[in-house]
Amino acid sequence: MADIEIKRGYEVLPDNNIRFGIKITNNTDSAISDVEVILDYTKSLFNFEGEKIQTLGNIPPTIPRTAKFILKPLGCIHKENIEATIQYRDHKWEKHLVKMRPKEVHCVCPFLKGKPMNRGEFVELSELGHTAEAGLNFQGVDAARLTSFLVQTCKSRHYKVDEHSIEGGTILYLASESIGEKAYYLLTAYIKETDGLIQVMLRAVSDKPHGLNGFLNEMVGSIRHIVSTVQSAREIGVIRKEQVINIIDSVVQRSTFAGGEGVAEVNIEGSIVQRTKIAGVEVTAAQTPQYSPVDTPTAVTASSDETPKTVTNFIGMEFVLIPAGEFKMGSPLSEKHRDSDEGPVHTVTIKKAYYMSKYEVTQKQWREVMDTNPSNFKGDDLPVERVSWNDAQEFIKKLNKKESTDKYRLPSEAEWESAARAGTTTPYSFGNDESNLSDYAWYYSNSGSKTHPVGQKQPNPWGLYDMHGNVWEWVQDKWHSDYDGAPTDGIAWESGSSSYRVRRGGGWLRLAESCRSASRNNRDPGDRSGNFGFRLLQEI
Repeated sequence: MADIEIKRGYEVLPDNNIRFGIKITNNTDSAISDVEVILDYTKSLFNFEGEKIQTLGNIPPTIPRTAKFILKPLGCIHKENIEATIQYRDHKWEKHLVKMRPKEVHCVCPFLKGKPMNRGEFVELSELGHTAEAGLNFQGVDAARLTSFLVQTCKSRHYKVDEHSIEGGTILYLASESIGEKAYYLLTAYIKETDGLIQVMLRAVSDKPHGLNGFLNEMVGSIRHIVSTVQSAREIGVIRKEQVINIIDSVVQRSTFAGGEGVAEVNIEGSIVQRTKIAGVEVTAAQTPQYSPVDTPTAVTASSDETPKTVTNFIGMEFVLIPAGEFKMGSPLSEKHRDSDEGPVHTVTIKKAYYMSKYEVTQKQWREVMDTNPSNFKGDDLPVERVSWNDAQEFIKKLNKKESTDKYRLPSEAEWESAARAGTTTPYSFGNDESNLSDYAWYYSNSGSKTHPVGQKQPNPWGLYDMHGNVWEWVQDKWHSDYDGAPTDGIAWESGSSSYRVRRGGGWLRLAESCRSASRNNRDPGDRSGNFGFRLLQEI
């Protein structure tokens, strides 16, 4: 085992800056001294706030310390590596230098604003800059509505230069500039409908090459989110050779894009695109994908035969019976990636069985109760996100009122972990091997930087889905830095001076280690983010 363990992560703040954290844990039996973290980043892409060298001082054994840095992106950031060097002295006063494994940072274009110009200026700039292209095909969505939605979605950050009809389709010219570096970003979108197939062809131009792919991916993502609200849409994507291509539900037999340059790294399943050409040449419609139903395991529970194992409420929320009983809460010192806030391991006795929602609360269910949808990633079957702990409490209050009951609430942290473990004592409900996590969770390595419809992965042994990954799930408890003094009867830990609340399960943006059954995190109860969601407990 290495003398120090290095974990790194980041979040995009509301002002579009990036908070980058590097957590150092001392794995030795003695304190290490003079610990310094030296950040290494591309200065042409970021401004920096504060000192790039942070001193953490002395770190005792097993105690983590975190260095936090604020980076100010100057343009669209896509797959940019942040590196660091950690310097420290061991108990013999010998000096060590350790290079941190690079961390990819993605921060697409929330800091764009519209750049007013006329059509002539747009055409002139389009001939001068760097270019990237992408094409998307959809079924089950109207071309005119898609065009309208695209204009409305983009109007806060893009100036509509022109919109006109050509060859049976519509062309949009959109112009933007980045607030930091004043680079321009132009988008030409051609939207055409042929025999029920909507073809969207995009050409992006910028005078700064480093932000171009981030800008294009932002636009592709916006269009995908629009179409995801139409349940019958089936997406087929083709993009340029320098980008990774992820074609969903299709097999490309032959693909020519922008002059026949070819493509690379195609991940394909399902039906066949018989012929695809972009940049002025026709696109032939794809065969409609064929789907087979997927069998889902029956929930396993241990309780009275008189109590239903599953129940469904009036808005379609399914609940699974979770048995009463004892379990060991927290993680042992030997568990890989363990944090100090996960101990000490202690026995919790839950005296009464309860129902836990089978899936994370979906956007459709949220809308049924709240008449709104705050989510960043839109789709009825996607988990609702961008909800704070306070928002979840308001949802619960209204749901209880609609059913004239008080049986719905957030689970306590102990109830959540009992349901997540489902009788297991391993780091994950499926065992020790995190390489199997992709079968059970959407997380950093497989999520594609977005949420996914609930229930697509395998359930845990008690029939609950997405307890690992997809979105962080708020629980009732106040935050405590460890379990010293924690309740042993499963109730929420509401005492203490902290104003923060606990969230569990990891999410699409987090590494595998954050998806472990014992992993914990905390945020202010008013915070919202695209990876904050929740599930409900229903009392019997």
